[in-house]
This record gives sequence, C-alpha cells and structure tokens, in this order.
Amino acid sequence: MISDAYKMNEEILEKASLLSHQIYERLNTPSIKRKTLEYELVQLIQSHMSNGLDIKSILIDMSNDGINASVYLNETTNTQAETTDRTCLK
Repeated sequence: MISDAYKMNEEILEKASLLSHQIYERLNTPSIKRKTLEYELVQLIQSHMSNGLDIKSILIDMSNDGINASVYLNETTNTQAETTDRTCLK
C-alpha cells in the first residue's frame, strides 16, 4: 500500500515536471527573450542614471568581430558643474 502511494506520488511529480518544462518552452520564445533583454537593459541604464551618470546616448554595434558598446555622456552638465566648482573656490 505504501509502495502504491509512493509510485503514484512519483508519477504525479514526473507529470508536473514535464508540464512545467513544456510551459517554460512555450513561454521562452524569441519574442519573450527579446523583451526580457530590453527590460534588463532599461533597468541597468536607469540604475546608472540614478547614480548620477548623465547619459546622452548609447550605441551598441554587433558585427562579426563581436559586440561593441559606446556610452555618450551629456557633457554640458558636467562642464557646468566643473565651472561652478572652480568659481566657488576663487
């Protein structure tokens, strides 16, 4: 009797695992992966901006040589801050 209950429990767990894997495969489409990547990139950029990085634009270049990323800062704000700091010291 215990062995029957054990077998039933194993079958249920096996079916649940299979169903979970099937659901994951259906949800893990290229479209979902793309949206997840976009969301993670936005979170990362917002995190850096909230820490004071004044980002003007970001360029990501994907070529046969690999991936290259460039971040351009809003220099006018940084220059103004430096100028203000210098005049305060005089």
